[in-house]
Amino acid sequence: MKRCAALFLAVLLYGVLTGCTPRPEKGQALVEEKGVKVTYTGMEQAEDGAVALHLAVENNSGQPIVVNVQEFSANRCQMAASFASEVAAGETSHAVMTIPAGELERYGLDTVEEASFSLVVFHGDTLERLWQTGPLHLTL
Repeated sequence: MKRCAALFLAVLLYGVLTGCTPRPEKGQALVEEKGVKVTYTGMEQAEDGAVALHLAVENNSGQPIVVNVQEFSANRCQMAASFASEVAAGETSHAVMTIPAGELERYGLDTVEEASFSLVVFHGDTLERLWQTGPLHLTL
């Protein structure tokens, strides 16, 4: 009987702790640095299984930029994701980071519960690397 009660409490505690993980809200800034602000605006999963993370890239740096994703992982599995956003100075771009269905299938994933990645900012005209974020984390 004690084992059943202990098991029940362990399962209940796990449920409470995982349920308390903060979810990103639409409009949550992931990074705001050197005049560039990247904001999470939502997620969707297509019928084919591909996942789209919607991001807004606001450029107040005074120069054109290109933002690219590097070192992407979903559910702690490193995989390919595509994202490139070209933004003129003083403008905002609404772009999509795509995780192909094939990448998720390769790791046996049906959904994305968390994502980690870095963003690299390049000069829009010369493609000179300007700076890179540290690791960014989303619990979806």
